[in-house]
Amino acid sequence: MRRSLHCANPTIGSPGEWSKEPEIKIEVNVEDSWVEKTVVAVRKVHPYEEPLINIIRLE
Repeated sequence: MRRSLHCANPTIGSPGEWSKEPEIKIEVNVEDSWVEKTVVAVRKVHPYEEPLINIIRLE
């Protein structure tokens, strides 16, 4: 459950109010050369101002 700041512009809900929405986790495997482009693409389409993005290198 998230509460937006009064000055926020939430995609769902109203500023300053609690909102509980279903979420999903998406995992992708990309080559090193695609990491930056992938992060840019996620941020471009994600409704959160700061989406959670974890980058884990597979050796």
